[in-house]
Formats: sequence, C-alpha cells, structure tokens
Amino acid sequence: MMMRVRWMMIFVVGVVAMGVLSPTLVLAAEKDSAQVSPEVQYREARALFEKGDFKKAGEICRALIAAQHLSPALFELMGHIHYRQENLGEAALWYERAALFSKPSVELRQNIAHIHDRTGSVNFVGNRFRDQYAAFFTRSEWFFLMAGAGWIFVFAVVLYYFSPRRSSRRTFFMLVRVLAVAGMALAALGWYWRPSFEKIHDLATVTAVDTRAYTAAARTSGLVMPNVPPGSNVRRLYERGAWTYVEIPTEQPSRGWVTSDSLSRLWPFDPAYLY
Repeated sequence: MMMRVRWMMIFVVGVVAMGVLSPTLVLAAEKDSAQVSPEVQYREARALFEKGDFKKAGEICRALIAAQHLSPALFELMGHIHYRQENLGEAALWYERAALFSKPSVELRQNIAHIHDRTGSVNFVGNRFRDQYAAFFTRSEWFFLMAGAGWIFVFAVVLYYFSPRRSSRRTFFMLVRVLAVAGMALAALGWYWRPSFEKIHDLATVTAVDTRAYTAAARTSGLVMPNVPPGSNVRRLYERGAWTYVEIPTEQPSRGWVTSDSLSRLWPFDPAYLY
C-alpha cells in the first residue's frame, strides 16, 4: 500500500514538473531562435541563394527587411535574387537602393548599368563625378568633416593672432586657415550632392513589365509612352485611386498616368538610414 502511494506521489510530482517546465522550455527555445543575429540570417540567405533556393533566400531577406535590419549587402542580395528570377525591374530597384548607401561598389554600379542596357530603362540624368564623389561618405559624415574643418579654421585664426609678428608660425597658421576653408568647401559640396530623403522622396522605379503611360487615369485614354521599361525611374507627382501621375525622364521630359501597382518607391524606409 505504501509503495503504491509513493509511486502515485512520484507520478503527480512528475506531471506537475512537466507542466511547469514545458512552457519554460518552449519560451527558451523561442528566445534562442529570436536571438539569431541578422548577420547569421544573412549568411543563411546567401548560402541558400548560392544553392539556387531563391524562394527561401528571398523569404529570409524580406523578414530581415521587415525587422528594419537594413544594409547595402542585404539589398544587393535581394537584387541578385530578383535578377536570377528575371525580375529585372525589381532587381534594378534593389540595386539602386543599395547604391544609396555610402561607397557603392564597382560591381553594384555595373549591375545597374547592365540592367539598363538589357531593358532600355530611362533614368534622370546624373553627374558621374559628382555622384561618385558624394558617395565617399554619408551625409552625417560629410557634415562632421565640414564642422571639423570649421573648428580647425577657428583655432588657426586664434593662434595666428596670438603668434609673434614676423614669425614663421603666422605663415603656418595662415596656410592652415586656407586649407581649412578648402576642406569646408569640399565637405559642403559632398553633403549637398549626397542623396537625401528630401531629394528622393518622390522617386519611384518601374518594376512591372509592359507598363504604359496614359494621358488620363484610364486605359481607354491616349498613350504618352507605349512602353515604360522596367527599371526606369519616374518622379511621382500625385495619386488618384489606382493611378499615379508621374514625370518620365525622356529626352523631352513628359508626364503621364501609370498604374500605381507597376511602381515601387525608391526609399520607403526610415529616412535616418540616408544620413
């Protein structure tokens, strides 16, 4: 009898322990899963891409983007995935997003140019030297460089006036002042030329094939442009229902109505990433 009671007590204790520990173990497992770093997930997506599993790689990338783990490498991988799936408009979009970060690689620029050659996309005319120069740093870094040069100028002026007259130090500080002014000017140009959220807020990329621009927000209206190639950049002017009125960067800039679902905003993310 005593043995039976003892075994029943052991059984009850075991059941209670399992009931208490099971949720704890599940939560611990979920916590471990949630603690997988974005870098590990990116490497996993990259490995899946190399194996040809574009669907799974894309799912991981989209989950990282939804969690606001944004990086040029992640955007470039999204471009590779869409390119291998022949979604050239989407590929161009993600490559252009990656290029908005500082110091875009030569390969990235080549990928954008390659898609342009394949699709015949139209884009707003840029300045190659200006764009490459501004891409060396982010807008915040350019600003700090400009501020640093400004402080150097101030210190050089103060030290110049406190130096003895006809001293070689005065000549040195005068030279420092000139260089500081030049540094401020160069940093200010980099800051101004660097794409900001305000400059690209209205830009969008054509991602759908067979996109047409109409004279009015109706498919029965006349055509402004019978085919706006995927990967083209347009400027959104205003929206009306399922339509968007855009500016198209042709030789003679034109405007027309395109369906909104054929466009994707160039930067729908937090503007802070561009600073």
